[in-house]
Amino acid sequence: MNLEDVMRMNLAMAAVVMLAMVGGVWAADTQPATRPATISATVPVGELKAIRYQRTGGFAGTNDVIEITPAGAVVVQGKLMGNGKGQLTAEQKAKLLAAFADWPKGAKNLPSPPQLADGFVVKIRYGTVEVTVGDQNPQVQASFTAAKQLLEGIAQGVKGE
Repeated sequence: MNLEDVMRMNLAMAAVVMLAMVGGVWAADTQPATRPATISATVPVGELKAIRYQRTGGFAGTNDVIEITPAGAVVVQGKLMGNGKGQLTAEQKAKLLAAFADWPKGAKNLPSPPQLADGFVVKIRYGTVEVTVGDQNPQVQASFTAAKQLLEGIAQGVKGE
């Protein structure tokens, strides 16, 4: 399974979650007034755990950090990423929940290849589980790469301070 397949699966999973949420809200809104709505019983909603992304190294000696709280607050700091604060959208939260659904299933720490000078090291912690991967390690799992790209994309949309 390549990265494109993983990304497509993540997008499909996020779409299913969003459709289930919309369907649950619509069903709740159309219930008779005498019967209470039971959204929580019909729509499984995952709780986002705290997320911390840190990218260090490289020729510039960067230390970029993305932190996301369970409430969806986003803080970005770093030499290459800049500084900013923001809030996750519902779509971003759904994508993160899908990307981290089985974290860290099969994940392992992978150093940079020995011949790589000035490479980046990326650490991603979801909840209490952290995985560290060296830049360009050929054994990097697609799920790690997908989570990394998703977090970097979220950071690009955060407004500077």
